[in-house]
Amino acid sequence: MAVSITCNCGAVEITLDGEPLDQFFCHCSDCRASSGGAYSLAAVYPEDSVHLKRGALAGSIIRTMPRHHCAACGTQMTAEPGAGMIGIKADRLPPGSFRPAFHIHCASAVLPVIDALPHFADMPAQWGGSGKEVDWKDTAS
Repeated sequence: MAVSITCNCGAVEITLDGEPLDQFFCHCSDCRASSGGAYSLAAVYPEDSVHLKRGALAGSIIRTMPRHHCAACGTQMTAEPGAGMIGIKADRLPPGSFRPAFHIHCASAVLPVIDALPHFADMPAQWGGSGKEVDWKDTAS
């Protein structure tokens, strides 16, 4: 099933074919710097399932990862994590479509996020990471 996402001004439209490979929260310094937040919401798709349908994207590198944003309004749209994948800013997905499975790069997180998801210090083993989880406990109790 194809899904279309757009930037804030509507100039850019990207079509996503099929389901994402994974959806997650990323706490790395690169995502924090590019999003301006404590973490970023991401969905990764196979590179060949992401199609620019309309508009122009401009590229940039904040720290290490190439990213693309709308050339007109600046809305971040995609990132290039490599390994034949394209990352999509998950806040662009239709409401209810973001179903995160885990958190990554939690060792460099600004603050813990307490939820029932796995919290990987770096990345899951299936992504080439250590698979080691951080032990965030609810400090409010």
